[in-house]
Amino acid sequence: DTTYNIGPSFAFKLRDDVAVGLSLYGHFRKQQFILNQQVYRRSGEQIWTNGYFQIVEYGINPVLGLMWSPLDRLSVGMSLRKTIVLQSNSRKQITNKEADNTIIVQPTIETSTVRRDRPLQLSLGSAYFANDRLLFSGDLTWNQSVDNSQSVLNFALGAEFYLNAQWALRAGVFSNMANTPALSATKTGQSEHVDLYGGSFSVTNFTRNSSLSVGVNGSLGNGQAQVLATGVQDLQVWTLTTFIAASNSF
Repeated sequence: DTTYNIGPSFAFKLRDDVAVGLSLYGHFRKQQFILNQQVYRRSGEQIWTNGYFQIVEYGINPVLGLMWSPLDRLSVGMSLRKTIVLQSNSRKQITNKEADNTIIVQPTIETSTVRRDRPLQLSLGSAYFANDRLLFSGDLTWNQSVDNSQSVLNFALGAEFYLNAQWALRAGVFSNMANTPALSATKTGQSEHVDLYGGSFSVTNFTRNSSLSVGVNGSLGNGQAQVLATGVQDLQVWTLTTFIAASNSF
């Protein structure tokens, strides 16, 4: 899932402690998703399903930002953004085989040029420098309800501690709430609904013009899914991601 946002930004001070800015990005996104699923029923039957999904979309992504610094060591910021999709092409291909079939059914293929409506996003965050070596930050992010997605509110809290001028430790906790409706046993074709809570930790090394970070990010949550055509099943999700990030200034 790759997204590029390229465009100009402009900012100016309204007064010494308040600044406002505006960015207008050109938006490009390409998403490919493959799901290979094998279901084993208690009766001994097996159902195999393979799904392939691809979306390519173009649009614009305007961002309005505001920053206020009421104290020397405290900053409060707000941003408002919404991606507007101008062109979209999607492809969906599903192949399945039930236990009593000896031949794999020909895949069903669907294509579409429908432009997805993306949610309006409002973020409010703050950062506090406790001293020259310790920083605390937090934010709340609200996403608007669009189409079949519900509005969600997520939080993130983090801290950064400098051991010295070359090394820093970073840690945080966050939420990743489901924007899908709660599942009903009387409906079919429903997406899973799982609220996730997680944490992250990383170590960063600084040089004069660059930095290198190595870290881990994990989350856990319980919810429901509809794996079979009917009924609702309990679902537990956990994720674990390791990452390496680098930056260079010149």
